[in-house]
Amino acid sequence: MRRGFTILELLVSIGILLLLAAIALPYAWSALGRHELDAGEDHLTMQLVMARAAAREEGQAVEIVALSDGEGAETLQARFFATTPATSEAADDEDAGHADGEACIRASWARWTLPDGMTLDIQFAAQTDDDDEDEDAKSKETASGTRTVALFLPDGTALIAPTLVLAMQGGTARSLSIDPVTGRPRRADVVRVVDDTDRPEFEPVSGDDGAE
Repeated sequence: MRRGFTILELLVSIGILLLLAAIALPYAWSALGRHELDAGEDHLTMQLVMARAAAREEGQAVEIVALSDGEGAETLQARFFATTPATSEAADDEDAGHADGEACIRASWARWTLPDGMTLDIQFAAQTDDDDEDEDAKSKETASGTRTVALFLPDGTALIAPTLVLAMQGGTARSLSIDPVTGRPRRADVVRVVDDTDRPEFEPVSGDDGAE
């Protein structure tokens, strides 16, 4: 006669399985996040390279903007950029999506929606007092739900060349920087925020203070 499992043995087995799952699941989620980040980095790099190539081929500046749907999702869209106002004919054209002469590029690479849980941080270099007007313009763009990611000129250079950081909710991140001279993207070290708040209790005590 075969002896079955006792309740105690069953509970111990379930406990072991739960323990193994608790150990393995974080690694599985982390590996999945890294895979999504690698794919996102490849897609963003391709979009930057293709936007630069389109600017050179068409002889017209191309920008990539991040469009927010108001619910947390962002879509990166490449579009032609012109500083001159659009004509009435261009305004009636379905490809002319903006009154100032910007037109979305109709290509598979030109539009990419970030996956769920992935965010894009656009980091610009430290600005001086002369850049206040540019900062105000960027603030207005952010308030309207549109952020400029990059702007490529017909000669292949990048007029707007920030550092782009893709991050997942788990904490992993990938960083790309754009060379303003060549316009080419390259992988960069992830910039982490360091808390440099003064903590007097951790400052070394000088000899004079110790004597007092």
